[in-house]
Amino acid sequence: DASTTLADDTGARAGESDVSTADLKGRLRAYLDERDGGPTKSYARGILADAVVYLREHGDASTSELKTELYPRYADHYGGERTMWESTGGRYLEDVPGVTKEGQGEWSYAGDDVVRDALEDVDT
Repeated sequence: DASTTLADDTGARAGESDVSTADLKGRLRAYLDERDGGPTKSYARGILADAVVYLREHGDASTSELKTELYPRYADHYGGERTMWESTGGRYLEDVPGVTKEGQGEWSYAGDDVVRDALEDVDT
C-alpha cells in the first residue's frame, strides 16, 4: 500500500517521509488515469505528475518555473509553454493531491503524508 517504506533515494525534502519518487509518480499517474474530469491525454497527466515531483523536490515554484521546467519534456505535444500550461497545469494542477496553490502563480508541495492519504486506495 501507499504507506510502504521504500529504501531508495526519495527526493523528498528534509522531514518528509521516505516514499520513493518513482512510487509517488506511479501512484499519481494511476490516480489521474482513474479520475473523472481531468486531462484525457496520457502526456497531459504526465505533466501533472511531473509538476508534483518538481514541487516535491523544490518545495515551491512559480507558474513560470513550472512551465520552463516541464515544457521541454512535452514540446512535441504543445506549440509553446503557455499552451501546455493552459491545457494542463492551469486547469488541473490545483486539484492534484499534494499541490497547494499559494496565490496568483505560486504553487507548493503539501507533503508526502497528504499525498499518501489521498492516494491510499490507488493501485499502481
